[in-house]
Amino acid sequence: MLVEMVLLAGLVRSSCDVTLAALGICSSQCDSAALATGEFSLCAKKQETKTSAASSPAPMRECKYYVNGTIDVPTQTVITAWVEVGSRLCIGDKPVESKPAYRSVTEQLDDIFSAKAQPPVAYRESRERPEPFEAIHFYAESSDQRQTGSLFGEPAQIRFRPVGYRWEYSDGATGFGRSNTRSFDGEGNHSAQVFVRFEVDYETGGVWHHNAAQFTLGSNLLSIRIVDPPRRTLLVDGQG
Repeated sequence: MLVEMVLLAGLVRSSCDVTLAALGICSSQCDSAALATGEFSLCAKKQETKTSAASSPAPMRECKYYVNGTIDVPTQTVITAWVEVGSRLCIGDKPVESKPAYRSVTEQLDDIFSAKAQPPVAYRESRERPEPFEAIHFYAESSDQRQTGSLFGEPAQIRFRPVGYRWEYSDGATGFGRSNTRSFDGEGNHSAQVFVRFEVDYETGGVWHHNAAQFTLGSNLLSIRIVDPPRRTLLVDGQG
């Protein structure tokens, strides 16, 4: 059985590294809409053509040959019969080499490898109920995430890298960086949340493809209650 493979271009940001191309495989990120949820998928496609000898019934034809079974040693009697095409030579035929007939079937093969990034986690360091203008330290935990899989039996990896941090506060203020320190100038309920921008790398056939996609994930919402306690005034008698 003969097998042939045909390369297909990817759907989005297509790429064919040398190793996969040699195997007849192209891979690509196949669902850009899923990036909003932190999911990145590699889709690999290939066409496989299988060729085999035809198994359909052989056609028949009318054949004439001499009673001795030959076509070149004449006899007084000639036999006429229906025979399968190519099964024997008949009077008037020229010897030819038989050629087998082949039948081809092409199949579309697909494979997919998906990975999903974990969102960042936000924390704060302060008293349970800080006061106005009291410094509050905010920080986020997020690190490189790598997941392994395969495409058509070949090893593959997807890696998520946090590359940017943006803090948003309920009073409209913003901050940048993995950690942020600030205060609120009035009592009441406030909140903070960090949004982390990720870059996606993936590896197929031993070759890494960097910054194949980007997306942003938000952390848990931090609630802060700012309390301004009543102040006591100490009166001092000037006469001592």
